[in-house]
Amino acid sequence: MSDLPEIASFWIGPRLRWIDKLSLASFVALGHPVTLFHAGDDPAPEVPDGVTAMPAAEVWPEIGASLGVLPPAPLSDVFRLHLMRRTPMIWADTDVIGLHPLWPRQGYLIGRQEGDWINNAVLRVPDTSPGLAMLQAAFADPATVFPWLEPAHQATIRKARPRDRQAETARLVGNAFGPIAHSHALTKTGEIAHALPQEALNPIPWWLGDLYFDPRGTLDHWVTENTLCLHLYASRIRPFFKRRRPPKGSPLARIARRIGFDDFR
Repeated sequence: MSDLPEIASFWIGPRLRWIDKLSLASFVALGHPVTLFHAGDDPAPEVPDGVTAMPAAEVWPEIGASLGVLPPAPLSDVFRLHLMRRTPMIWADTDVIGLHPLWPRQGYLIGRQEGDWINNAVLRVPDTSPGLAMLQAAFADPATVFPWLEPAHQATIRKARPRDRQAETARLVGNAFGPIAHSHALTKTGEIAHALPQEALNPIPWWLGDLYFDPRGTLDHWVTENTLCLHLYASRIRPFFKRRRPPKGSPLARIARRIGFDDFR
């Protein structure tokens, strides 16, 4: 049995994309135990060898009440906070490629992205984290207008019915439940001092996503000896790249070959 911390992620739907499977397989290859939590009416998706599929309700029993209210991305943002509270697992989005084993430092594994935001694609905070408590309190009340939003957005959201405010927030403000929320909370509590620099967890900006698919490309200008993961920002990747296997010789193709991954369905 591995001594490495367990990696967890989340999925809604019957089928993983090849990018998601590559992500999960990358952590298995490093020796991490890996669990994919799933929610919704569909059966558990097929997962790579070495990955365990488990109902999300095992961690968040009340998740069913939020299905259909929040889109998948903010629902995932909320789920990972329950994961922090109730398990010792490290969270990793299914568009994160592990390059080296992950270990929290003093109970934290959080990292900056371009623009100095805290990105929650990889996340571990202690279950006693003040920032975790702050975010869970805000997310638990559907009528809350998040204080980390711009005043104009707050004013618009206040006009919505109290029970609809979280859905309106998700519609109006991208990342309102993710990097914006985490940057606010961890700055307020001082826990931002634990944040690793951009090169560690989110080295390559989303707008350079084509680099991963360039058959003559290299990541050497971005990846250093301190880089633990690649965050692909899959929602920003061009659709035609996601529909096909990465070109031979491209950085993602080389990573897949190195770990023995060939499931590009």
